[in-house]
Amino acid sequence: RLMVSLVAALVASGVCYAFYEWILNLLLAPLTSVQERLGGEQHLFATSLFEGFLVRMKVSLLAGVVASLPVHCYTAVRFVFPALQRRERRTIASALWGSLGLVCAGFIYGYYKVVPLSVEFLTGPGFVPDQVGFVLSYDRNVFYLLQLLLVFVLMFQMPVILLLVLRAGVVTRRALLRASR
Repeated sequence: RLMVSLVAALVASGVCYAFYEWILNLLLAPLTSVQERLGGEQHLFATSLFEGFLVRMKVSLLAGVVASLPVHCYTAVRFVFPALQRRERRTIASALWGSLGLVCAGFIYGYYKVVPLSVEFLTGPGFVPDQVGFVLSYDRNVFYLLQLLLVFVLMFQMPVILLLVLRAGVVTRRALLRASR
């Protein structure tokens, strides 16, 4: 099962390497607000000789792992399911479907709402005076955007995690209500 997951991640990474330009344009689209506000075309700058190569490899590998997540989940479920009872299987299956929907919702919310807002906020006149220009680092900005999106995808998983913890009996509803205040 591990080999299947590894092969799936490598194949998906190869496909993502081929579509790197499209993935990069998708990631960098929120930076257009900085470009528009500065009234010109802004470019990202590489600060080392290997930065372009390393960013391309990292983004391709990360996108490949994300694209192959359904295979990883499937192999993990196939490994665990024989040891589970029927009720536990149904709980995990419904949690996986709910998790998939929440991953999509977290990505969409982060990409269309939070990332543009954070870029606008962090590059605004409250932090950066008008007479100061930007030299945006290629590596740092691409991975800032990826980290921010990952945080929102993970935050949107909290309902599923709470449901699984409640279902497993690790915590009770009463304890959660007391802790919520």
